Amino acid sequence: MHDKCVVIAYPKGTWYKDLKPEDISPFVDSLLANEDYTEKVSHSFLGDGFERAEGVVAGVTKDKEKVIRVSKIK
Repeated sequence: MHDKCVVIAYPKGTWYKDLKPEDISPFVDSLLANEDYTEKVSHSFLGDGFERAEGVVAGVTKDKEKVIRVSKIK
């Protein structure tokens, strides 16, 4: 399975993957400088959709009905 936890920086909409404790300081510094922490970007929002970074595996398609059944949000 390829779904993993990510960090999403709003309002820019940049998604980051595989952050480790040693990434925290440079990650926060990049956010404060309004820059992307390019080493860990997985997806970038381009205004009308997301662009997956090179080498990032596509997510797993989910069965919509099953997701609705197990969702805590109704």
